[in-house]
Amino acid sequence: MKRVHGGFSLLEMLVAVAIMVIMTALAVPSLMKFSEGMSLRSTSTGLSTVMRLAQRYAITYNSIYRVDISPQDNNAAIYSGVSGGKLIGDIFLPPPMVAIATTTINGTSPADLTGNGSVLFYPKGTASPACYIHLVKTNSFFTDATDSGGSTVSDPLTYYQSGYNYSTVSEDQKKLCYTLELRPATGRVNLHKEGKGAPWE
Repeated sequence: MKRVHGGFSLLEMLVAVAIMVIMTALAVPSLMKFSEGMSLRSTSTGLSTVMRLAQRYAITYNSIYRVDISPQDNNAAIYSGVSGGKLIGDIFLPPPMVAIATTTINGTSPADLTGNGSVLFYPKGTASPACYIHLVKTNSFFTDATDSGGSTVSDPLTYYQSGYNYSTVSEDQKKLCYTLELRPATGRVNLHKEGKGAPWE
């Protein structure tokens, strides 16, 4: 009597491997989008925590504390006083895939949008100035935007360029934007998805 040995043939193994490769290929884009979204959200939450901590210091020690935010250096930090002062804690650094793109701390001219700025927190819990701080995926861009003269921009355009027409911005691209909004009267920081305060609004 012949004994039957269990197992898989080479063809069956190749089919199984092919199915696994296809399923992985289909899953990777979704996983990347999920990872990008989680990184943006966690960075937004982290920066919001930095600002709440500065407010808590101001209230607790009855003194002005500030948060210096630098799109140029892609970081933020708490300092004592209106200027200069002592660094409180560590400098906040977003992960490599997230950038502090722009702010409206100093105004809304092109130079202001990419310039460094400071948010002050006062002993009563208030803050100044009102501002938006935008966080985006590093190296993200919009295509087919037009400049203020109506000419199409051929090169990839980075987020939040003042004076450009963003009518072509897709919903998927908007989802790669997170915005922190500071409300001066309460010192509260609200988190918004899809680029609140962005040029397309």
